[in-house]
Amino acid sequence: MTRHDPASARIAVMSVARIRLILALLLTAMFAIPSHGRDPGALERELGERLEERGYTGELLRLGAAGGGFLTLLERSAGSSVRRAAIMVHGMGQHLDWPDVVSPLRNHLPEFGWSTLSVQCPLLSPLATRSLQADQARVALARIHAARNYLVEQGTEQLAIIGYGQGAALVANYLASRQQDVAAAVLISMQAPPYMQPLLDPVRDVARLTVPLLDVYASNDSMMVLEAAAIRQPATLKGAPGGLDQLVIAGADHNYHGYESIMTRAIANWLDATVDKPEDTVPAATASPPARP
Repeated sequence: MTRHDPASARIAVMSVARIRLILALLLTAMFAIPSHGRDPGALERELGERLEERGYTGELLRLGAAGGGFLTLLERSAGSSVRRAAIMVHGMGQHLDWPDVVSPLRNHLPEFGWSTLSVQCPLLSPLATRSLQADQARVALARIHAARNYLVEQGTEQLAIIGYGQGAALVANYLASRQQDVAAAVLISMQAPPYMQPLLDPVRDVARLTVPLLDVYASNDSMMVLEAAAIRQPATLKGAPGGLDQLVIAGADHNYHGYESIMTRAIANWLDATVDKPEDTVPAATASPPARP
């Protein structure tokens, strides 16, 4: 990885952060869902209406979990099979069809034989209190488990989970107590704000895992992601022998614009090399009870 002067790197990161904020505000305006003071359930219902108006690919499904129903988008692989499937978990302030990373992966992984089920995590105002954010993170964990059980009930035999940003931190936390539920996991630009600890602690959670992991980040990712990625490999090696593969997408930044096809193919190739095809495996998993927060 190319070394950069720390001072100039910080300036670049701050500039990128401002650009991301502007883009996020523009995308929020497109969906026209004012969030301050709104009930998260009402926000999600309105998101479903906006998706219907805008259009989407796949099947818009409503599943149930602790805390109420939630939206998912199912995109099936060729032949409508869900025998191999990946759950998609978006980052903070995003939605289940977010244009960065989430939508490209959920739409194109099926071309490689992996159906996708994108999960809507609770929608919160940027002004939400930290305690509310922590509470809703627990709701998100329950939704991941409900999505897992739904796919198993539909016939999924080989299951992966893919998270982006804080969604990757949620996946790592979920797997710390549920890694027997999946065959592999992909963590993309994993990050979690310090105030989400001790609930979300990616270094702690990754060190506990034995399930195969692919840790993906961009060479021009945010400083938080790059610094955390540098210490995750040693943390994993101190744990049980599951192993962690790290993949750097050279030239990309945190949004992976222009690198979506490279990332999708790399993830698909890793999943194919890591996870046995259904016909070569033991019988499918069975649905399991909800995880404790």
